[in-house]
Amino acid sequence: MSSLSKENAERAAQHLLAAAFFVDTDPRRAHLHGVAASARAGRVGRVREVAGYAAYHAREFEIAIRELRAANRITGDGSMWPVLADSERGIGRPQKAIEMAKDPQVKLLDIDGQIEMKIVVAGARRDLKQTEAAVATLKCAELENETASWAPRLRYAYADALEANGDHKNAQKWFVKSAEIDINQETDANERIKSN
Repeated sequence: MSSLSKENAERAAQHLLAAAFFVDTDPRRAHLHGVAASARAGRVGRVREVAGYAAYHAREFEIAIRELRAANRITGDGSMWPVLADSERGIGRPQKAIEMAKDPQVKLLDIDGQIEMKIVVAGARRDLKQTEAAVATLKCAELENETASWAPRLRYAYADALEANGDHKNAQKWFVKSAEIDINQETDANERIKSN
């Protein structure tokens, strides 16, 4: 933020810190801080990125798209691509999310980003009632991973897709596999197991 005045940079930084602080507990408040930071430092890529993530968590998907696209243009960083694609789903454009998965940016993502993109694309397939394609999207060697931060969510998404596709037996198996490694309770796999 070196191109900003000292006062403006400090105020923008305060808003960014507040956005990061509130994003999990009060997404609406985080979003408002993101908007304020972006208004003060709209030419700074990381500011636009934080504002975009805050908007996404507040389910303000159109704003998230605008902010994250701007951040991507400014920084060239494609790590936000899965959130951008999921925001397209959020405004009712699942086909656009699927098209985004074919973009060259996706090949540059690290393994975390690649898995997130798979989960988003599977969700988009589900939105389009393409349940078999959703299962195929998530069927990968990474399902056997037990330690990565994304592993419980990948297994959960796979189980959910199997269930939507009518394969209740295998869905139950994968809900159990998700619950076994979901130490932070990121999913409701345990509830899904009980309800089946």
